[in-house]
Amino acid sequence: MSRLDNSHLILLFFQVALFMMISISAGALARKLGQPKVIGELIGGVVVGSLIAQANVSSSYDMLHSLAKLTPEINGLLQIGMLLFMFIAGLEVNMEHVSRKLRPAVYSSLFGMLLPFALGLAAVFLLPMMKGANVHVDDWTYGSFIGIALSISALPVILKILMDLNLIHTEEGTVILSSATISDLICWTVFSCLISSLGVGGSLVGLLVIVLKYVGFPALLLFIGSGKLSFRRTAQKGPAKRSKQLFETIILIILLISGIAEWLGIHPFFAVFILGVAMRKRLEGTATQSVIQRFSIDFFAPLYFISVGFKVNFFQHFNLLLCVIVIAIACIGKIAGAGIGARIGGMSAKSSAAVGMGMNARGAVEIIIATVALELKVIDEAMFVAIVLMAIFTSIIAGVSLKWLLGADGADKRAMPLSEPKRSKNASFETHPAIEEL
Repeated sequence: MSRLDNSHLILLFFQVALFMMISISAGALARKLGQPKVIGELIGGVVVGSLIAQANVSSSYDMLHSLAKLTPEINGLLQIGMLLFMFIAGLEVNMEHVSRKLRPAVYSSLFGMLLPFALGLAAVFLLPMMKGANVHVDDWTYGSFIGIALSISALPVILKILMDLNLIHTEEGTVILSSATISDLICWTVFSCLISSLGVGGSLVGLLVIVLKYVGFPALLLFIGSGKLSFRRTAQKGPAKRSKQLFETIILIILLISGIAEWLGIHPFFAVFILGVAMRKRLEGTATQSVIQRFSIDFFAPLYFISVGFKVNFFQHFNLLLCVIVIAIACIGKIAGAGIGARIGGMSAKSSAAVGMGMNARGAVEIIIATVALELKVIDEAMFVAIVLMAIFTSIIAGVSLKWLLGADGADKRAMPLSEPKRSKNASFETHPAIEEL
């Protein structure tokens, strides 16, 4: 192995070790303060990454500066990890939620997307500071990206908050989960279409091809994941061999689908997310689901979210006014939009407000969208910093505001009198313990 390759390998080992140290310490501190572990990882990455970038040390400490740069090697590792994470996020999308409170869920989801999207789009045209000088896309494309970034919710974080507050079985919890499910599906689809449209300009044929790809390919994934692929051969073997072969098969499918999606011009994160949605019933309660969840959430997800703080120098690119504007638009748009939608759907004023507060959590999903947009140079570093801080802020206040409105005590008294559906090992309103650690 050459000296250069050797130094890259050493750097990779030290970077992963540094990220894990941040994950353990910052994650533990966040849990002690009653916040999701991912919040501690994000803040820890921002602080450590920016401090290393700011450090004015002699050239003999080049390794310290190298730790603050994300090499192609660690970027490749992070990409693989996030494919697994997005697959797990797809597995958490339970369409049974939607059917239980369909009317308020649909209205709160649609209004909760449309209002922040409209406000974000309008802000781009009305406030020149919303678009940096280094952004090289037209105002409509840029405004659409900002609108989507402000519209999406974070299903894993919302699940964790509702579980912590014992609100899963309440009317409010049901509507929040249903709305977040619809929102995630729509926003990821639109976001991925926008990414693909960057290379076709205003060509009608090009746009038509994109639409066909984003209809046909997900339909194929739903067909594959819904049970048309059979694992009967593995089922004839013992439990250990069956679990091992199923795990290997799922990893193989994830990698193949990602490669095909990239080749077709579809973002792999979106493709794998849809694959997870399609395969939920196939994997629910299996050891394979547990292994993938543990592997992605305990190892890969912390690496990715900590790396966010190393992508840009947060101290250097922090713009207070821009951050305040982005956070204000995101909170007002989502809380008011989702709340109004729930109210139109027939919920009480207090419950509608709770739906708006719960839907306001952005968290991990927001970070992924912001990172993809930054890598494509659709947004600049200042907007990236503002969106990341907005994701952290909204995730923190979502739990606090829900607890203030509804309280963790007495949640069982408000539980919906639902007839129990047929359940597998994982109840329809439960999530795997690994997700709880987010």
